[in-house]
Amino acid sequence: RGPGVYRRYQENEIKHGRLAMAATLGVIVTEAGIRLPGYLSLDQDLKFADVPGDLGGAYSSVPLAGWVQIVAFIAALDIAVFRQDPEYAPGDVVQDLPID
Repeated sequence: RGPGVYRRYQENEIKHGRLAMAATLGVIVTEAGIRLPGYLSLDQDLKFADVPGDLGGAYSSVPLAGWVQIVAFIAALDIAVFRQDPEYAPGDVVQDLPID
């Protein structure tokens, strides 16, 4: 192993920590009763308001196609927008975004 492997571990740890924080925030917001308007699935007549706020309810009530879309969206962000440039410190993924 070496510095390259250690850096990759650092990048993965930061990435997983950010995903965990986003997921926790999503559970907190949903438990607080904040829901998107409209339908989650027209085929199953499932509204966003019908999804339970707890984690187990979300896993069981969101259709598989919804989970595929969530994973595809996160993967696209990871590959295209929040990519890690080796020239920057681990976790610094916003160098191309217009953020001051």
